[in-house]
Amino acid sequence: MKFIYSILICCMVWSLGAQNDPANFTLDNATTLNGDQPLAITSTLTKTGDTLTWTQVANGNTQTGSFSITAVSGSWDSSTSTGSLTYTMEVLNTPCTLELNGDSNGITATLTINYPDVEDDEFSFSASSINYQ
Repeated sequence: MKFIYSILICCMVWSLGAQNDPANFTLDNATTLNGDQPLAITSTLTKTGDTLTWTQVANGNTQTGSFSITAVSGSWDSSTSTGSLTYTMEVLNTPCTLELNGDSNGITATLTINYPDVEDDEFSFSASSINYQ
């Protein structure tokens, strides 16, 4: 009987964790900014497992960057697409974060790449929807 209760508790904890971090999602944005400067690109952020992929399209050319997610904090309600999550990541041994925020005005994401010895790069994305896979 103790074994069954342990399994039930583990399932409940796993279920709660799944509500706090959407397992997989795609965020298509209408606007991309570098700092406060608009960029003439279309961006898509896709989270699959422990990887975030940033796909950029400009003048018919596509570039893709992949970030390894090492930690997640915050909470997210997938049914309303509201909340706040911070993904701690790295790309080419460079630390970065993605802050995902959702409220009644839509969804914003801020990607910060923390370069050593130079100014950080900060990219902001805005979108009206997020698609869950």
